[in-house]
Amino acid sequence: MWYSILLVASMLTSQAEAVLPNMQPIVIPVQTGIHTSQDLAKNSDQIILATPIEPLEREPQNQLIEGKRVVKFRQIFQVKQTIKGVPITQIKIELIGLVPEPRIQDPLNEKYPGPLGSGDYFLFLKKGEADHYNVIGSWKGIYPVFDGRTVTITGLGFPELGRLTPQEMIKKIRQLLQ
Repeated sequence: MWYSILLVASMLTSQAEAVLPNMQPIVIPVQTGIHTSQDLAKNSDQIILATPIEPLEREPQNQLIEGKRVVKFRQIFQVKQTIKGVPITQIKIELIGLVPEPRIQDPLNEKYPGPLGSGDYFLFLKKGEADHYNVIGSWKGIYPVFDGRTVTITGLGFPELGRLTPQEMIKKIRQLLQ
């Protein structure tokens, strides 16, 4: 029985991929050469402390990864402070995610973070196409503020940027930019 369910699921995935002929792979903006927190800061066009606000735009792509649809999410963020770049009050950020979302432990989350939840974030950004920005290095460029301190995603972010108050993080970023 399990084998037949697996076989049917495999066939459905194959058929879904076959339904999308001439698929163009989505280009995921990944900043190479980001090996240190200093690289991250210096390669950013904008470094901000910001909070996502609604609405969230979704643009499904003609690509499946392990049976999940690739989606471009565009979120508007209210900028609380600009540490590097042009001072602005709002910014549109494009993040690539999957629908349905992978489980938390799934390695796909490392490459496809998807939209960010409510709360404050330090974001390291590169100018993208048109009117939006992309996060540099996926989770390397995202530092949520939780209980008054920055959080580094284990194995993905830079540990020296974690466990800092917002004021300590701003001071640390300014040191990295010197």
